[in-house]
Amino acid sequence: MKKIFKLVSLSFIVLLFFGFISMDQASVCAQNVSRPSNEILKPVSEVVGIAHVNGRYNFTNKPYLIEGAEEILKLGSKCIKVWFNDVANKYSYNSKWPTDVNRLSYVDLAKTLYFKELFNMPFKTYSLEMTDGNIKINWRDGFSEDEIKLVSDEYYALTKYLLTTYRNTGKTFIFQNWEADGHLATKSHTAEETKIAIQGMIDWTNTRQDAVDRARAEVGMKGVVVANAFEVNMVFDNWTPPPYAIDEVVPHTHNDLYSYSSYSSRSLDKLNTITQRLNYIKTKTPPSKLYGEHNLMIGEFGYEERRYPYTVTVSDSTANVQLLSVKTQLEYLLNWGVVYVFDWQIYCNEISEKNTRSHVAVHDNNQYKGYWLRRADGSYTPTYNYFKKLFQEDKPVKTYVPFLGRK
Repeated sequence: MKKIFKLVSLSFIVLLFFGFISMDQASVCAQNVSRPSNEILKPVSEVVGIAHVNGRYNFTNKPYLIEGAEEILKLGSKCIKVWFNDVANKYSYNSKWPTDVNRLSYVDLAKTLYFKELFNMPFKTYSLEMTDGNIKINWRDGFSEDEIKLVSDEYYALTKYLLTTYRNTGKTFIFQNWEADGHLATKSHTAEETKIAIQGMIDWTNTRQDAVDRARAEVGMKGVVVANAFEVNMVFDNWTPPPYAIDEVVPHTHNDLYSYSSYSSRSLDKLNTITQRLNYIKTKTPPSKLYGEHNLMIGEFGYEERRYPYTVTVSDSTANVQLLSVKTQLEYLLNWGVVYVFDWQIYCNEISEKNTRSHVAVHDNNQYKGYWLRRADGSYTPTYNYFKKLFQEDKPVKTYVPFLGRK
């Protein structure tokens, strides 16, 4: 072991001497050699990402998926979260999607012009939100054998495609559902219907994972990672009644990653509850073959600049509250230790009801809740500037990586 450590250390010195890596990168690498398990230090730009979906304004004549992605790259993050369903509606500005895009297979969607361009951008990680609307399944009434085959075939084929097409690129692709509790909500269901829906969700996410496992076992992960995640958004004392997916679904699953859409702790008076919620999630999530016991990511977090009442106008005061919340949340999350964190989001998608059905860009800030880094009028928030500085400094933070020797 000592000989190996000396050899690796000498390699870092050689790389540093010839300018292939920086002093900070060499320091990170050296520390990683002696770290246990799959814990490593990575530049913060490779751990903290930004979401881009369904914003209600734009600023260029570029296809909307690409405009937002370029805005995130300019900010400095190497991680992006996008929707991989209903894309004609979610990314409509300056875009000519195939007429049947919402019925395409996942492989064919990945091959469309805009997604090919996105996947060739210098991002390290892509979180793909996949609700399976293109497959037309309904797990709430039980997950049938036909539905199992449909989902399995789609996820197996997409995993195989990504593993072969992006081999040796160093990219990671994460498949994830969106906020399980919003879809599981069974307030009007009988006890038996609730039981069927819970089991249907369990079977649905396990089928997705099994298909990813099958493709990885067949193709291998050579310079590219494809992982599957299951996301929850209710972790006790929330605004909908139980049952919650974290209690009834997660313990019966075997996903690579578990994602938490974290909004319950965003208020300034609840920021100190973040760690409590993460600790509770950890007691419910099974360890995975790919990430072991450290397999939690944050699929969404953020803070709206205009909270209730929405008569409040955008100002320095609202901007500073957003900054304080986002900055404090992120510090808690990174100190606790998650695989990824995604801020919601680059352009705001939540707009007043009178504009909800329009695809016309709305540039009035006071029409929005304010989940944004760049506002509708084109100005940048203090939170944007905070992230900009964070990514420019790009200091290493604790995270966890796959055990690539395992399938």
